[in-house]
Amino acid sequence: MKIWRVIADINNFERLIESSQSNKVSLRDFIGKSLLDSWVKPNLVVINEKGRLKRGDCPYFGILVFSIFAIEILNDLMKDCVELLGIDCDSGNYKIINLINVVDCLDYSKSVIQRYDDGERISNIKKYAFIPEKIFNQNIFVIPERPRSPVFVSNEFKNRVLESGLKGFKFEEIWDSNE
Repeated sequence: MKIWRVIADINNFERLIESSQSNKVSLRDFIGKSLLDSWVKPNLVVINEKGRLKRGDCPYFGILVFSIFAIEILNDLMKDCVELLGIDCDSGNYKIINLINVVDCLDYSKSVIQRYDDGERISNIKKYAFIPEKIFNQNIFVIPERPRSPVFVSNEFKNRVLESGLKGFKFEEIWDSNE
């Protein structure tokens, strides 16, 4: 079993930014809790750097944003794990992905963790290790130690993205249960 970090491929695909008239999106709000009741759609603009960047299904915005096409393909793997938050976009049909599937699965004995001077709070996780039975059938999740980021996905999620031809996703292997 492998766990991957999913991010947007910022070097090759379009990005999104807030327009000057937008309701501001606070990344601090994305902590694994529902935002549906308080969500106000932001106005986002596509940045393409003079046509150098390609259109993708996962444009960079600082938090995950998926195209409607990607959501349709990945919906069964994300069901009950994410909220789809609406946006107004000048070009393209996208949703912000709010991760609400927070899984307490970090294996402290095998992870490499740095702490602040108080010895309690985590400052950095240099190497992740997970408790296999806690992540079994978890296709997309965050951990309570880091509810904003990174977003972790299963092999099944990664393979679905690759096999379906979705563009703009980048995966970094975080953990392999065989190691």
